[in-house]
Amino acid sequence: MNWYIEVLKKYIVLEGRASRAEFWYFFLVHVIIMLVLSTIDYALWGALFDTFLLDITADPDNFSVQALMRGSWDFDPLSSLYSLGTLLPVLAVTARRLHDTNHSAWWILIAILPIVGFIVLVIFTATRGDKGANRFGPDPQKSGSKTKSTRKSAYTRKPAATRKATTTRKPRSTSSN
Repeated sequence: MNWYIEVLKKYIVLEGRASRAEFWYFFLVHVIIMLVLSTIDYALWGALFDTFLLDITADPDNFSVQALMRGSWDFDPLSSLYSLGTLLPVLAVTARRLHDTNHSAWWILIAILPIVGFIVLVIFTATRGDKGANRFGPDPQKSGSKTKSTRKSAYTRKPAATRKATTTRKPRSTSSN
């Protein structure tokens, strides 16, 4: 989920590079959210339009092209709003991912071509990025590595040489007055 939030924070950053993990984890969470929202949309509004179409086909005298078009359109307000809201982050992370493979962000436009464009874009985003710096910036694996944790565990013990020697306490003297 951190990958998803990080991409949303950099929703308009087109410079730099994105690692494969950043891109694909964002994409995975994005698709899961879209599926959930589409299911909710269908549960809330899908049945309404299904019954509307059945009413039109059951009564041929009440048939009109305008009514048929109105009933055949999917009404998905939740997933549509989410798609509109995440359009810039999706484009930005795709551009940064293409930069990691040393391709210009203009290659996103290849997706306009049916089937072939999608396949080319998937290949570009799935291939390993350039090792080291390229013309778009430093290697994302080296500069901001999210794979290695910098947080120290609370359960690690210091080596014996660095631990403080424990001093023994002197017993309290009891004084009687």
